[in-house]
Amino acid sequence: MSEPGGAALDGGEEVRGDRRDVTRWVTMTVTVLAVVFSLFHIWTGYRGVLPDLQQRGIHLALVLALVFLVAPATRRPIDRARLPWYDALLALAGLFVGLYPAWFYIDISQRMGFPTPFEIGLGVVAVLLVLEATRRMIGAVMVLIIITFLAYFWLGPMLPLDYGGFVAISFRRAVSTLYLSQSGIFGPTLGASASYVALFIIFGAVVKGTGTGQFIIDIAHAALGTVRGGPAKIAMFASGLMGTISGSATANAASTGMFTIPLMKRLGYTPRFAGAVEAVSSTGGQLMPPVMGSAAFIMAEYLQIPYRDIAAAALLPAILYYLMLFVVIDLEAARLGLKGLPRSELPVARTVLLTSGHLLAGPAVLVYFLAVLKTTALYAAFAGLVAALLVSFLRRHSRLNLRQLVEVLKDGALTSLQVATACAAAGLIIGPVFMTGLGPRLADILIHAAGESLAALLIFSMIAAIVMSMGLPSTAVYILVAVLIAPAIVELGVVALAAHLFAYWFGTMANITPPVATAAYAAAGIAGSNPLMTGFMAVRLGLAGFVLPFMFVYGPSLILAGSAGEIALAFVTAAMGVSALAVALGGFLLRELTWLERGLFLLGALTLVNAQPITDAAGVAVLVVAGAIHLARHRAARHSSSR
Repeated sequence: MSEPGGAALDGGEEVRGDRRDVTRWVTMTVTVLAVVFSLFHIWTGYRGVLPDLQQRGIHLALVLALVFLVAPATRRPIDRARLPWYDALLALAGLFVGLYPAWFYIDISQRMGFPTPFEIGLGVVAVLLVLEATRRMIGAVMVLIIITFLAYFWLGPMLPLDYGGFVAISFRRAVSTLYLSQSGIFGPTLGASASYVALFIIFGAVVKGTGTGQFIIDIAHAALGTVRGGPAKIAMFASGLMGTISGSATANAASTGMFTIPLMKRLGYTPRFAGAVEAVSSTGGQLMPPVMGSAAFIMAEYLQIPYRDIAAAALLPAILYYLMLFVVIDLEAARLGLKGLPRSELPVARTVLLTSGHLLAGPAVLVYFLAVLKTTALYAAFAGLVAALLVSFLRRHSRLNLRQLVEVLKDGALTSLQVATACAAAGLIIGPVFMTGLGPRLADILIHAAGESLAALLIFSMIAAIVMSMGLPSTAVYILVAVLIAPAIVELGVVALAAHLFAYWFGTMANITPPVATAAYAAAGIAGSNPLMTGFMAVRLGLAGFVLPFMFVYGPSLILAGSAGEIALAFVTAAMGVSALAVALGGFLLRELTWLERGLFLLGALTLVNAQPITDAAGVAVLVVAGAIHLARHRAARHSSSR
């Protein structure tokens, strides 16, 4: 009897040993590939990118391999210790389809348009792999959108509508274009991911890994903790700064929210308000230069505009976004009678700066190289990353040992996967749109549907961006809207940069817009509030994000298109507008507003949207009247109460 029992025990130990071996092998493979990914992009950041097909091919190869190793094929709980054979096969296939054009890029370039039968088969495999990677990393909705555009290659002429100008495409040419040219998978969107985006994400991982996140939270506590509504302002400041580094509103809300939301609740803010403040603050981080979020780099590649110009243009609207949030937070604290935290519970700013101030070197070097030296964004990211690593050795608490450095590089690579997959998938949309002539035709259809009204077209575009954003990262949304909608806005006379920033803003604002407000839902989970109600509260607090895009479309001075005087005037009137909007929504200034006062503040704010001299003057006049009425009522109430 003892022998069977002993045999069973030995067999169980052997099985557990095999499982541990598989787990160790998978973990080691993922770590090696992720570190190679990060080191490759750091190296090309220093020496410059390789030829397009090489740079993008190596990037795609590593991305596909990692996706199939870390993202399961199903959401059902499975044992990842036993890597499915098909995932291992897909990872190897992903490596091959990416490395093939990278290795043979010279030969492919010389006979462009004349692929071999083997390359046609490889192209089909590449398209299928990108579709499956997209399903795993982004979701089935994005896959259905891509399939719709791919089907248009052959179904376009059969549509009952008048789609004149359709260009017939053979299967051979379609596959060749999608796989071996720079008009498909290896197009400009993947080019942005393979150069700027990946390196900036790795830079963000290094900055966070050295402890900059905790430093930002500590310095925010020291600077703002004692003021009225301090914890909410801490959340705004810390989450905004961390959001611009991380580029993910949802991840940032989940991470910094663990610190900021309990503080806000402790001070007296409702759970719903606390969660909404965190979600809006984290979302705004993707709009705030210098990093902004991944879509800005794709915009630079798409428009052929230096990234620093896009970052500069986005600065004033981002400041106005946070200005409105600050006013909302301050007035809510005044209405509730909330005070700041005791000084004894807060860190001392001088101590925080002396202990961890060196961690600002990385972001400071990045800004210096971008704004002063005017280097490429790629080299600026490399310089900032190197600076962040070097200064981390000045203090023991920020110093990275070899194991921690490997983990940081691995985290940067894995964080890049969703954006990189979206960029590869975008090539499968952009290819059919431009090869078949659909792009210009879509612009004509949208303009006709809007009755050639810019206001109607902007509203259509806003709705489309938000609807398409449901469950999608803002990067994917920007790509879709930039290809399908932005050209129509430009055709009605809007500056190209303003049109694309418009699309980008609403792709980003989807993070707080129900019914799928991912950043708001992440914050609600920490706050213990109703997710949907937190989402609606976030829309209210972040309403500037829904108004400002219209303001810089109608008044491009807000994105630095004009003289210094025009820019200054546009900023001042816009600041008055968003502040008045905050007052109207909060219903409080010196005391509770009457409905008449709220209506006047709202009317003045909306009048300032159309940045024209007449409307600006009218808006300012309405706000002066509203302020005078409110001040007179406040003084009368104080006078009567003092008797």
